Amino acid sequence: MTVLIFSTTGQGLSLKKPKTETSKRIIAVPGSVMDLLKQHKAQQAARQLKLANKWRPSLKQEEGTAPIDKEEERKTEHIFTAWNGEVMHPDTFNNWLTKFTTANKLPHISPHAFRHMSATFALVQGVNLKSVSSRLGHSKPSTTSDIYSHALKRVDRDIADRMETFITAAKQQTDTQKGQA
Repeated sequence: MTVLIFSTTGQGLSLKKPKTETSKRIIAVPGSVMDLLKQHKAQQAARQLKLANKWRPSLKQEEGTAPIDKEEERKTEHIFTAWNGEVMHPDTFNNWLTKFTTANKLPHISPHAFRHMSATFALVQGVNLKSVSSRLGHSKPSTTSDIYSHALKRVDRDIADRMETFITAAKQQTDTQKGQA
């Protein structure tokens, strides 16, 4: 079952199918990110073993949709969870990211901005529009073009320079923290 997690004001988190077929996709992730995710998954598995029956991944079913098979729900693996395996509220990561960027004197960035950064970076690097459109889950490349072409015409050098500054600052901060450990 492919699901999205979304928040409904006052109703908590629910399961919802993606809007379109193109929303269901597999995308490549850099190896360094996969290494971090594997480390995180190992830590999560250890926590799950330690908590035993207190580990309880669960979500409410979206009203008006087919019932969620409880066995299938238990098999659903989420990358980020609360301490007990339940799905983490989206604001938890947003709040963590704000604290992280502030503490490390980095520019504020929202989680959704990573999507735009990735798309803009790919286009600036010469990746073809169709590939970027597919990665974003847009049903038509014209959607991607409408969203990103204007920005690319005006600020492609500025975007690259800002990204370099962000990456350099993050790397310097990481190197400093490693040196203090």
